[in-house]
Amino acid sequence: MHLCSGFCVHEYRKFLFIDPRLPEEVLPSDWIGEEARSFFRKYHQFLSPLAEKFFYRNLVVMNEDEEGAMVP
Repeated sequence: MHLCSGFCVHEYRKFLFIDPRLPEEVLPSDWIGEEARSFFRKYHQFLSPLAEKFFYRNLVVMNEDEEGAMVP
């Protein structure tokens, strides 16, 4: 039951991030969706290479020793 509720919450959270891209005429006059999209795109392009570099710099590759235990 707990696993199912966790899954449902996770799936619902993804739903909240879906932008239906409604036509401009049905949006409020102060809608900032396009500004937000542009802002996110710009910072995503800026931060992605830095995040990837950080990830690989801190990645620890695990291997099995002779007894089958995982070791760095």
